[in-house]
Amino acid sequence: MALPRTLLAADSERDGSPLADSSKRAAILKAATDSFLEVGFGAASMDAIAQRAHVSKATVYAHFSSKEELFGTIVAERCRTAFGDEAPLLPDAPDVAGTLAQLGRRFVDLLVSPEGLAFYRLVVAESPRFPEIGRTFYAAGPERLYAQLAQYLEEADRRGWLGVKEPRLAAEQFLGMLKGEAFLKRILGLDAADPAALQHAIDAAVAVILKAYAKPPPA
Repeated sequence: MALPRTLLAADSERDGSPLADSSKRAAILKAATDSFLEVGFGAASMDAIAQRAHVSKATVYAHFSSKEELFGTIVAERCRTAFGDEAPLLPDAPDVAGTLAQLGRRFVDLLVSPEGLAFYRLVVAESPRFPEIGRTFYAAGPERLYAQLAQYLEEADRRGWLGVKEPRLAAEQFLGMLKGEAFLKRILGLDAADPAALQHAIDAAVAVILKAYAKPPPA
């Protein structure tokens, strides 16, 4: 005889196996993502997220100590999916143009994706009332990427592939060039991003960095 749904849910809550914990965590993240994008950060409650994920509120807090931590984890997971657990820029990869182009493509794809745009709009709209989500978003997303790219550019300078004396500034310049007209139009809902135009912008940004930070020839 089939068990009632309430008993199944209770049994699921008691299952403390790693697989069950991983499944619950994924369900919570999915429910929180949907809730944040539907009603906003302020209106989304931990109770509603727990209900949507089919877990108890205690289970949500067992995985995430606050709504801010839950939001930051979602942003970090999005970046991790796009760029990997570690920097995707191999420190021993001398193909600087190819490495920057790869990073640029991933960054632009994330930037203009429907969910990426939705999260950006959410943070811009809600950070005046909830400054903590602005800080959380920046630390989990842009700051992490700036640091990864700056680390690679510093290594490129050390190995003589480029001449980059301010790697953090160069990283900001490169990623800043990629947030151009296509992103502005998408964030304003004016039109869809043209893949050819996006690729041209990436190639042009790479060319600018290579020219601006070309290693001077030996005297």
